[in-house]
Amino acid sequence: MDKMPVDSPACWPVCGLEGVSASSPPPPPPTLPSPTQVGLRNGIRFYRDTDVPGRCFQKETIDRLQMELRCCGNSNFRDWFEVQWISNRYLDFTSKDVKDRIRSNVDGRYLVDGVPFSCCNPASPRPCLQYHLLDNNAHYNYEHQSEELNLYGRGCRQALVSYYMGMMNTIGLGVLSIILVQVGDP
Repeated sequence: MDKMPVDSPACWPVCGLEGVSASSPPPPPPTLPSPTQVGLRNGIRFYRDTDVPGRCFQKETIDRLQMELRCCGNSNFRDWFEVQWISNRYLDFTSKDVKDRIRSNVDGRYLVDGVPFSCCNPASPRPCLQYHLLDNNAHYNYEHQSEELNLYGRGCRQALVSYYMGMMNTIGLGVLSIILVQVGDP
């Protein structure tokens, strides 16, 4: 294919655009959530649905994921504060505290500043604090803003990406080794 001379009038608009694109910064990355983020968000959202067909294993799956990958929530433990992860089946609707908490929420959900047990780090010297995480008065000798929590610090999205990147690196090295052996054999 023949190249168009740069001094050709037909090239001026294209060459000008190349100059603009070369000097301008790249466009920002798309802000669409990754499939991993969406999947984890849905897993957390449906965690409480142990009686719903098709979702009955969601709780067990998320609990195992958090314990095995040593992670909590999607981005961090605070993700659990935004969803009702305790099933209505285990709430006492005659309790004033339960009624007040549900009424105080715009969506009528039972939200707590707590996390499931599977977020607890067993290596922590302190017994697991999984409820009232933002209330300094609820626990002895506790300051939620400065204290190293006894929960897993990283989110499960980061843990999954690290896990799969490690797996891909291992597989890549194996494939590369096979290719080198194949190329080396006459």
